[in-house]
Amino acid sequence: MSSAAARGIMSRMGGGCCPHHAHPSTSPFRLAKLHGNQGNTDYAFEMVCSTLRFGKGVTLEIGHDIRQLGAKKTLLLTDKNVQKTIAFQNTELALQKVNADYEVYDNVLIEPTDKSMQHAISYAKSKNFDSFIAVGGGSVIDTTKAAALYASNPEADFLDFVGPPFGKSLQPKNPMLPLIAVPTTAGTGSETTGAAIMDLPEHKCKTGIRLRCIKPYLAIVDPLNVMSMPRNVAIYSGFDVLCHALESFTALPYHQRSPRPANPQIRPVYQGSNPISDVWSKEALRIIGKYFRRSVFDPTDEEARTEMLKASSFAGIGFGNAGVHLCHGLSYPISSQAKKCVAHDYPQDKKLIPHGLSVMTTAVADFEFTTEACPDRHLIAAQQLGANIPENSSNEYISKTLCDQLRSFMKDFGVPNGLKGMGFEFSDIEYEATCLCGKCNNLDDMEYCCASIFPSNVKFQANIGKLVSEKLEEKFWKGEHNRCIVDCDNFEKYLDEETLKVFKTGYKFGLGIDDNSWKPTNYRFYSYSMFVADLNLKLKKKRLPLPACIIKRVREKWPSSSYTGFLSGFTFNYENDCD
Repeated sequence: MSSAAARGIMSRMGGGCCPHHAHPSTSPFRLAKLHGNQGNTDYAFEMVCSTLRFGKGVTLEIGHDIRQLGAKKTLLLTDKNVQKTIAFQNTELALQKVNADYEVYDNVLIEPTDKSMQHAISYAKSKNFDSFIAVGGGSVIDTTKAAALYASNPEADFLDFVGPPFGKSLQPKNPMLPLIAVPTTAGTGSETTGAAIMDLPEHKCKTGIRLRCIKPYLAIVDPLNVMSMPRNVAIYSGFDVLCHALESFTALPYHQRSPRPANPQIRPVYQGSNPISDVWSKEALRIIGKYFRRSVFDPTDEEARTEMLKASSFAGIGFGNAGVHLCHGLSYPISSQAKKCVAHDYPQDKKLIPHGLSVMTTAVADFEFTTEACPDRHLIAAQQLGANIPENSSNEYISKTLCDQLRSFMKDFGVPNGLKGMGFEFSDIEYEATCLCGKCNNLDDMEYCCASIFPSNVKFQANIGKLVSEKLEEKFWKGEHNRCIVDCDNFEKYLDEETLKVFKTGYKFGLGIDDNSWKPTNYRFYSYSMFVADLNLKLKKKRLPLPACIIKRVREKWPSSSYTGFLSGFTFNYENDCD
């Protein structure tokens, strides 16, 4: 598939961001700008990270840490599988050695839902717990973050800290009680981040809490705790590490992000690639290239498993301050629509697509698309993974090299291939496409990390007209880890009366503009703004202004400055050209 084809589907989705690793926004939508507003971009970045203690056997030091905190009653959270492991046993032993008063909550759900998190929160509120320990993978650590946050703010409603559009994304009044995270997988990096992700079955999507204050107080990263990790858990958690590192390293640089925050407190948690995050992400990629296969093919390879655990925490520090984008953004509609459990080594009594698998499924198309935005960084990423690629390579060669590396991991590990391999029917694609475009996903969060990953000088075709329901089609369906989209570069005719009538009478969801006839079609759009953006690009090719009726409609529906900023950045100066 050509890079133009890959760019088509991503542009159709407005960049396709990760809805749970971005900052809240009042803007309904924003596409990557063709030229940036340099006067309104940020000028600073912050590095926030949990204290990280790494070493074989450090789990046994937790009792000392609890005693130093002066904790009187600790809640230890885990799941029933982890409860049988050395990680949990050593944690209990450490607490018992210092006579700590603690209770165990073991009802954490793998891939937690809003209901399972609320159950844990209720338990945390039921007694005067003043410290928390999470022993497990990302699901356990994220659930513990939520339990500790709401126990620290007992008057808060559950949706107060959840991101939009379902929640209010408020800042908590009280700081979170101390949380010690003990990861048992080499993947999520949740022990270092300020995000907690949950499934919303009612809405068939995922959402999350993103606050700096929910970063764990201490991360206990013990290689002994991942030696018993099953093969598929090692594969899928490793995929998560890989995508964390790649996405954060190729995210929009912090100094190109806009708008500039009015004060430091509202600077987003995930602020764009920056010199410090780059160090951690690059080192994670180097480790993955050298040790990932070894850690999977030989579970007794202590060196490989230790290094992959390092990579997980390193990538967590990287994306925890830079952010992620397309792979994670596209993964949530996939994993939230699971038809069955598609992986051995996971609970078989639940419909489940492991997070790492859903992230990696779209990675080839994602990075084929993003290479044009910053080819130098994609080249470095390929080199860090082990490719011998010349510095003067073309964009196409860089893209092919990096994407072939991703394909080789998937092929070598024998993971499910494409949507069909994960239990979907062809008839599911229409609904999947709707979710992918945001109808069922976390819409307002689609602004920063992913919809805006592109530097201001990048020009790409916003092929918004032909959507996924018919174009996600054969290549992706057959499991080539890619998508097929028509390359729409020839616009023969100008806007006709029938199309103008659509705007004059009001936009109806589900209409689009045919790329050849310029007449309304039934291709789906995420929203009116995408319809405008599609038409806008077509008009720009003919050096024609956006029609006044469209400008009026946009002003009426979205008068906010952030949306008019989208217009000014994307096509014209709002104040000078709209009137």
